Amino acid sequence: ENEERNGKLATVRGTFTLKDDSTLPLKFIFGMEDGGWRLLEARSAPAPGAGIAEDVFAVAARTSDTLSARSVEILEPNDTEIPPESQLRQLAEDTLLLFNEAIQNDGDFSGLYAAASDRWKYRGRDAKLDPYNNDNRLTIGALRKAFEAAILARVDISPIQGKKMILSEPARVNSDGVLVLNGTFEAAVFQASIPGSPRRVVFMLEYVREAAQWKLFGLTVNILAPEKKTASKP
Repeated sequence: ENEERNGKLATVRGTFTLKDDSTLPLKFIFGMEDGGWRLLEARSAPAPGAGIAEDVFAVAARTSDTLSARSVEILEPNDTEIPPESQLRQLAEDTLLLFNEAIQNDGDFSGLYAAASDRWKYRGRDAKLDPYNNDNRLTIGALRKAFEAAILARVDISPIQGKKMILSEPARVNSDGVLVLNGTFEAAVFQASIPGSPRRVVFMLEYVREAAQWKLFGLTVNILAPEKKTASKP
């Protein structure tokens, strides 16, 4: 059928004929994001007597912080065991190098977005009720906007690769099952806007357990001047 437009939302209805000659009527809702139309949801016709359409491509919410009215119960128990130090360092390095890759590619955060948890991506995932993303769903555009200053400053944190990680506090798993890492790497990093001036990267990273893996749930990155060492008194 002809699409319906409502600002940054578009609705398309159509019927698929399956291999067994049965039909599947679907309603697709698309949102304009980053200059292109992105699929937000696809709904089938209501089940007989149910009066509720099924979101056929919905990703099941994993936590109670999902703001959608259709949120479901937790599918995986929280993991309270803290990974070994070597795994923590690798998690942090992998995340920050994906971040650096995005900065070097003029803000293309598709790689970092792909590594993020469903729990972060689909918080407040009902885009029809939240077309302007007031519920702060994670999007590639939202990442680019959040780190616009780093893109403009042409930050390069690649020197952290293989270097020692220094945590400012012990790694912890909070009551919501979120693994929190705060710290830095023992490496000088740089930004083109201040040539010849070494900096240091300070991070706060959050992860949640999904499909037996720790997946990114939150990211804060700051590029700071090196700490000045205080001279000891005689």
